[in-house]
Amino acid sequence: MTGNLDVCFDFYILDAIRHNSTTSSIAGEAKHRLITTAIPLAHCMYDYLFMICMGEGRHARQHAEGTHYAELPSSNNRSAIYKKSKGFNPKENLSILRTLFSDQDWESSYGGKKWAELASFASRYENLSPIIYIDHLIDLEHNGGNIFNKTSVRHYMNFQVNWTHSELGFKNFLDWKFHSSDILVDMLIHRDKRPSSMCIHTARLLLAYWESVGVGGLVPSCYKFEPTSNNNLYRKIKLRSLFEYMPIEWGDKVLSDVQTFTNNYEAENDEEAKETAKDKYEAWKKLNENFQAHVIHLEATNLLA
Repeated sequence: MTGNLDVCFDFYILDAIRHNSTTSSIAGEAKHRLITTAIPLAHCMYDYLFMICMGEGRHARQHAEGTHYAELPSSNNRSAIYKKSKGFNPKENLSILRTLFSDQDWESSYGGKKWAELASFASRYENLSPIIYIDHLIDLEHNGGNIFNKTSVRHYMNFQVNWTHSELGFKNFLDWKFHSSDILVDMLIHRDKRPSSMCIHTARLLLAYWESVGVGGLVPSCYKFEPTSNNNLYRKIKLRSLFEYMPIEWGDKVLSDVQTFTNNYEAENDEEAKETAKDKYEAWKKLNENFQAHVIHLEATNLLA
């Protein structure tokens, strides 16, 4: 079964119960459930980050000052790079990608500082606890916003970045969990702070927690986990199974075929070499301009999805 972003709600509910409960059995089980959720989720996020960083790396050929890797051709779409990335080793390549993003000028919507930060943070997977890794990673952003918008990864890893909590968008969820003084109280009294689904173990612990603090009688009917019709205003919360993740078996390839096109032809030592370098740069520049014009045409005619 493929997991999705909904598990993040469980992650923060369990973390809140672990910290807030004064009943040792409830706090202890919340900690256990949190750890057993965080371990596969952290591995999942690590795989996801590497895959999307590889996908972004393909833009270096057209949207950076010139340095790129032949293994990440701009002619490939994002999905093709995701598929190809499974033959590479994340541990060896994340530092290469970080350098690719940080050590040259990129157009504002591509690569650059934010993607360098993503590659850098991804590489800390083995040095941070799974809980800390997830809690830091979930708020990261790239140039287009939150990192969890690369939906085509679902074809190449056992994870989907869809978010089914219709009452609470993912960005609003992140803002809420950051600013809330107690998400467990908010979930009890605010309809728009209730999840659409929860892991069955999380749901059972949440009800036990509310009972233990004396508010069991205030629990809305939507938390009773009973069947209901689709048109019920207070629809019931769907129960999910435990989050599981099958890690990707990465290959051992390393990005190595680096190619550079720059306007630094003045650095050549003799006139012939300088002229050759200049010709190569001008040819690359013309190719790039033609490509950008083609993209603009496709966008203008709604032919580029």
